[in-house]
Amino acid sequence: MADDAETSHGTLRRIADVLGIPLESLFDGTATEPLDGTLQCLMLWQSIRSPTARRKALAYLSQLAEDEMKGSQPVAIGVASRED
Repeated sequence: MADDAETSHGTLRRIADVLGIPLESLFDGTATEPLDGTLQCLMLWQSIRSPTARRKALAYLSQLAEDEMKGSQPVAIGVASRED
């Protein structure tokens, strides 16, 4: 049972690190604002069932992140055609 607790703690620590928030804020409710967009992204991700559509979403997000790091303007989002 200790291994489960250690694994869970490690997982939560990694999540907090990626989100850039203190681990404690996942429990005390102080991280609600920074997590709003993250929660929305996770919910949208769960609604995408097609592996092809998930790859497209990740590719688009990767490009947006790369553009942000370079200081470039984001690519305009068009209405995507449904191939899946």
